[in-house]
Amino acid sequence: MDVFLSGIAIVLLLALLFVMRRRSATSNRRPEMPQRENETSGTQFHAVSLYYTDSACDAAKSMEGRRFLSGTAPRIPLPDCDVLECKCRFIHHKDRRKG
Repeated sequence: MDVFLSGIAIVLLLALLFVMRRRSATSNRRPEMPQRENETSGTQFHAVSLYYTDSACDAAKSMEGRRFLSGTAPRIPLPDCDVLECKCRFIHHKDRRKG
């Protein structure tokens, strides 16, 4: 009888661990990045802007709203980045100008 109850307890613990891992896996997903604009490469004024998360460094946040020609964009991680794991990415645009 004790072996039977121990077996049931082990099965219940394993089921609980499985459910908890699934929940934490779905809550740790990356935030969705904005979608790219259609067919961005190959234009003369192809540009990029910096996409960053809430945990980004001040250097990344200071570049909000700026677009760079692809060839002149800064490298990621930025030189002044003080975050251990940089999650910044570039968003591609057909043109450097907005609108």
